[in-house]
Amino acid sequence: MSKRSRRGPLAALLLLIVMSMVAGGCASGPARDDPHHLVIAVAGHFVAQMRQIAAAYEKVNTDLTIEVQTIPDEAGSWTQRLVTARLGEQLPDIVENVDTLINQLADARVTEDLRPWFARGGELTEDDILPEFLGQYRPLSSPEEIHGMPVSADATVLFYNEHLFQEAGVDLPTDAWTWDDMNAAARTITEAGAGKFYGMVNGDPWQAVYNPMIHLYGSFVYDGETNQSRIGSPEAVKAWERILTPYTDGTYASYGIATSGAAPNFESGKVAMQIGVRGNVPTIRDQLKDPWDVAPIPLVDGKRPVGGGSYGLSMTTTSLRKEVAWEFLTWFYRPDGGMRFLEQTYQAVPPTSVGLAEGVWRDLPGPPHNIDVFDEDAKAAVLAPALPRRAQAVLENSVQEATQKVVLRGVPVSEAFQEAERKVNDALDSR
Repeated sequence: MSKRSRRGPLAALLLLIVMSMVAGGCASGPARDDPHHLVIAVAGHFVAQMRQIAAAYEKVNTDLTIEVQTIPDEAGSWTQRLVTARLGEQLPDIVENVDTLINQLADARVTEDLRPWFARGGELTEDDILPEFLGQYRPLSSPEEIHGMPVSADATVLFYNEHLFQEAGVDLPTDAWTWDDMNAAARTITEAGAGKFYGMVNGDPWQAVYNPMIHLYGSFVYDGETNQSRIGSPEAVKAWERILTPYTDGTYASYGIATSGAAPNFESGKVAMQIGVRGNVPTIRDQLKDPWDVAPIPLVDGKRPVGGGSYGLSMTTTSLRKEVAWEFLTWFYRPDGGMRFLEQTYQAVPPTSVGLAEGVWRDLPGPPHNIDVFDEDAKAAVLAPALPRRAQAVLENSVQEATQKVVLRGVPVSEAFQEAERKVNDALDSR
């Protein structure tokens, strides 16, 4: 798209795109350098909460108006919209970021390096934020830089429905449970349910499950230093076998059921267990009428394969209100600041040490009752690696394709995932 022969038509197209974005609400009406007007853009899932947070901040900063804009939930549209806005100098001052998109947004010069702001030594410093989660916002091209901050320290826990355990005559999960204990319980409950309810229902493997499991077995999904994936290594194959065998032996609901449009889910009361994160809690509380709680991720060889990931907030490179933006972010991460609004909805685990210890999320009535699990798993999580550019999508598609070959066609795990590994590494080599 950068060929000189196309400069004229592309320039016109870019202008058209930027103008349409402005008309669609992705550009601010007031002057870009107006210190009394801050623009924050977040995806649809975050808009309602951010508007509430913005209103609270405006009450303590009465000379400031905050405009909350919406960006697409779909990752491809999200990045395209922001890159185009940067080219047209129409970026918001603060933008929602995602751990797996950090490389794309940083390389496109959408997001600002926050190290100089942290270095001021004010209320918010690098040391205040859980290091593994903050590390997700260090781009591969400049790993010393920090291009965002996590909003929630999302780490996996095991949700369980007490009623279905009792219905099947199975003891409830404990801290000493192993992965084999979990699967044995799932099989018993699935058999007892006879198609009316299931022990577990899992579709395509989730990175927060397979990434820590592969790591535990001694391999990796992606290594930035070598720019390689080893999802098909002998060690990774053992992890995949442990993950996928229950899909085919009656332990879980069949893959066909799990990937159907009407797949039963945990909040429906038809699934006894689900590996999930704190962000699932509001929906479960709203829909599930049975008693339920959470337990730690079960042990594998004495270790817990806890996964996680995050969405975050970033300052933008073209903002002319960076001082105002940093003041907002500093307030946002205080336990009595913006974070408390997210915590009160049950959806967020604070990503700061003080928030974990003192945040209002600890005082919310259950369920879940075993809230320490969220704290402990957040500190132990193996987080999602961010692959360069198109390789991220190739990884996701290749894992899905390999899974389907194994569970639907009976292809050996080693064959399916060695092929997946080749595809991912080809994409990495061609970046």
